Amino acid sequence: MQPLKRYYITGLAGLWILGFVLHFVYDWSGQNKLLGLFVPVNESTWEHMKLLFFPMLFFSAIMHQRFSGEFPCIVPALFCGTLAGTFLIPTLFYTYSGILGKNLFPLDIAVFLCSTAAAVFTAYRLTLSCRARPCRTLLFFSMAVLLAAFFLFTYRAPDLGLFANPVLPGAAG
Repeated sequence: MQPLKRYYITGLAGLWILGFVLHFVYDWSGQNKLLGLFVPVNESTWEHMKLLFFPMLFFSAIMHQRFSGEFPCIVPALFCGTLAGTFLIPTLFYTYSGILGKNLFPLDIAVFLCSTAAAVFTAYRLTLSCRARPCRTLLFFSMAVLLAAFFLFTYRAPDLGLFANPVLPGAAG
């Protein structure tokens, strides 16, 4: 197996593990405000998008360091994959929960796994094809805007459904 493919496959497994661990870091840290900028501070869909975005950003730095000389299109490809996977989370979550009329924990996990796999697969394919390279400025700008939005909306979330904690069955409303 070629090294690039092996890194992407290994990276996917690492992203899944890191995503699961990061889900709990805010509470484990005693609700550290600085860590909260990078990990979910509540159960909103928006906050769960961080579970893919920030690990993929870290993974992108590793992949850039290792492969940018051999694959000059790797950074735009990774950014495209990161954006696609990050926005696939609310798309899949609201699609399935809208159809079922509720959300289910096993499907929430499946949404994260599928979105992360889609992000990595997209990045891998675009690394090889270089089709994302012409969009690199737009991709860098989009990543910067999303990063700023995560920081801004962590503690100052708009009053929109994407940012709201879901109402759990049996909870007082």
